[in-house]
Amino acid sequence: MYDRGVNVIFAAAGGVGVGAINEAKARVTGGKNVWIVGVDVDQYPEGMLPSGKSIILTSAMKYLDRASYDMIKHELAGTFPGGEVLHLDATNDGIGIPVTNPNLSADVVAKVQELYGKLKSGEVKVADSQIAGLFK
Repeated sequence: MYDRGVNVIFAAAGGVGVGAINEAKARVTGGKNVWIVGVDVDQYPEGMLPSGKSIILTSAMKYLDRASYDMIKHELAGTFPGGEVLHLDATNDGIGIPVTNPNLSADVVAKVQELYGKLKSGEVKVADSQIAGLFK
């Protein structure tokens, strides 16, 4: 993808994304300007180069720490939602980007926060089953 002119890759592939991170690191070390968007956790440290720069632009995070905390809280209160499907999204702060994004400008962070607020309030909705139906 980088060879075709792509500048940023979102390798949403869990641990498999390590290969994309390593490729981006090699290319930046060779003088190219490429980036990775991390996934699941803040992958900024995984993208660190000896220069102290990270090739991780930001990360699309699942806040599993919050989910774990909530489940422990429910268990202690006797309200554990066993057998239920729980959705973690913007409405319950289950997803987001890292609090600190050294490679994003303040303007970009402000735009992300604005859109996140619209997702959280329901003003903007993410399609799910409507799109899935297109690929059956």
